[in-house]
Amino acid sequence: MQRDQMLERTNTLVALVLLVSPAVTLAEDPVARKPKTAKVTFRDQIGPLFRRRCTGCHGGGQPKADLDLSRYVAAMAGGSSGEVLVPGDPLQSRLYLLASHAEEPHMPPKRPRLPGRPN
Repeated sequence: MQRDQMLERTNTLVALVLLVSPAVTLAEDPVARKPKTAKVTFRDQIGPLFRRRCTGCHGGGQPKADLDLSRYVAAMAGGSSGEVLVPGDPLQSRLYLLASHAEEPHMPPKRPRLPGRPN
């Protein structure tokens, strides 16, 4: 009987160690503790920027160049000159290149390039 109890305790201990070990390893892993950067979303960050800077011309019923930046699906579809956004790589997006005045036509037209953009 004593042998069975000892074997049961050993099995319980082994199971407990196997169960807890990954949690301890993850808790000590600096990658697991690395704070996540906030996810950029159209609704929370991009849409409000477009509403402030772009949708006066590129939104509503008849957007210029058929580019409607008021809604995510429409913005991703692009306009008469094609797609303007590259998901995950904004520096390669045509819209970024126009707004930073790296390409023409500069956006917004006849105004300084948008602030916070590298040359």
